Amino acid sequence: MYQAFFGLRENPFSITPDTRFTYLSPQHEEALAHLLYGAYQHGSGGFALLTGEIGCGKTTLCRLLLERLEDDTETIWILNPMLGPEDFLQACLEELGQEPEKQQHYALYQQLNHYLLQQHGNGKRCLLLIDEAQLLSRETLELLRLLTNLETGQQKLLQILLVGQPELATRLQQADAAPLNQRITARYHLQALDESHAMAYLQHRLEQAGAMRPLFSQDALRLIARASGGVPRRLNILADRALLVAYAQEHTMVNKPEAKQAIRECQAETQPDENRRHWPKFLGGVALAVLLWLAYPHLQPLFAPAALPPAQPLAQAMARLGGPDNHATCNYFVRDNFHCLPLMKPPGSLPRQLFPVFMPQQGQAGPVQGWLVYNFQPLQLKPDATMDAASKAALLDQWRGDLLLLWKDPWRMPALIRPGDRHLALMALRSRWQLLPGDQLDEPLVQRLKAFQREQGIPADGILGPLTQFYLYRNHLLEP
Repeated sequence: MYQAFFGLRENPFSITPDTRFTYLSPQHEEALAHLLYGAYQHGSGGFALLTGEIGCGKTTLCRLLLERLEDDTETIWILNPMLGPEDFLQACLEELGQEPEKQQHYALYQQLNHYLLQQHGNGKRCLLLIDEAQLLSRETLELLRLLTNLETGQQKLLQILLVGQPELATRLQQADAAPLNQRITARYHLQALDESHAMAYLQHRLEQAGAMRPLFSQDALRLIARASGGVPRRLNILADRALLVAYAQEHTMVNKPEAKQAIRECQAETQPDENRRHWPKFLGGVALAVLLWLAYPHLQPLFAPAALPPAQPLAQAMARLGGPDNHATCNYFVRDNFHCLPLMKPPGSLPRQLFPVFMPQQGQAGPVQGWLVYNFQPLQLKPDATMDAASKAALLDQWRGDLLLLWKDPWRMPALIRPGDRHLALMALRSRWQLLPGDQLDEPLVQRLKAFQREQGIPADGILGPLTQFYLYRNHLLEP
């Protein structure tokens, strides 16, 4: 409708998975690399798993994968896996261009095995790609495990890639799926785009559609990126509506007013259902809040002391040191099973996390003085290691601007664990990420660690430094 008005060759924001418009963010590139690794495991029989929220671009990546496969690879792409074992085998044969000879489970299984052996003899490989794999039944999941038994004396005849929504990973954690889950050798969770990549995504699609000039202001792009939550499908819907709004008003560029109107219109179309779905939860939340408010005087004695003990050892340790004057101070906390990370924060901001933070008081000499902020509560730390409650206003007025981020470290890790180093903590990390047992930061763990660092928006160097260690603890990946 609006293409000619804006000088576009075609619709830039169609929600169909057209690979010509694919924008490969760093995490999409990594997800595609995992799929390619799963496709070219050379008959190892391992599965590859890709999960992601609805609209994050999983199907587009599947299409991109198929375009990059070599000619010696035959592909079975199952788009609707809501099939029983017999129908699933029949669909596999039909995807390979074979007419199912019989309808019985065993006959179909044998026919598929015979065809795969024949193709192996011709120097070809076969890939089974299952989209929306969270819809697979228990019986069909068991069939997939059995399909990995199709093999020659040297290698498997079928490589399998599973793509689905996050509940697929949860489903595979259940006891009845354990034999299948153990065979997954590559897994990746595709997250939404951050704001900068969401804006770059919109610009990329406009350029691919033939835009010769900017069609969105930076403010409009930023608004749409934030409203979409970084989900590509939502980005397409909102940007398409914004162009339509501008076209209807005969504006040659989408600015903030048009973007805001598009966001309101799209939200209004889904709001009634959203309200009905969340209304019972809202009422339940109100009732719970009222009950907690009424019960608070009786519950306060139970909760108030609980927040203080973890901070008390920190206060005592800080008092022994005489003050956090430089980065070397962090090394002393190892004696008390704490790690700390010096950070520079602009005055006026108060840390908002559950981990303890020490905020030094400006203009102090001699024994340490400042505030421990724990569970959102600032506590005035005195030279004798005692603490009193403090107001946020007093803290921000006297804080010198830097802080020490503190967390418990039961593993007693060194400040840096580099590739090739060994440490007991790595055994827990490898177990969490379902890598082979060991205590070494080897190449598979380095790559998984880099992926985690990119997910958290920190430097992806594959080194376990203090910042990475903190994020691992924050995500409960290093709990004993």
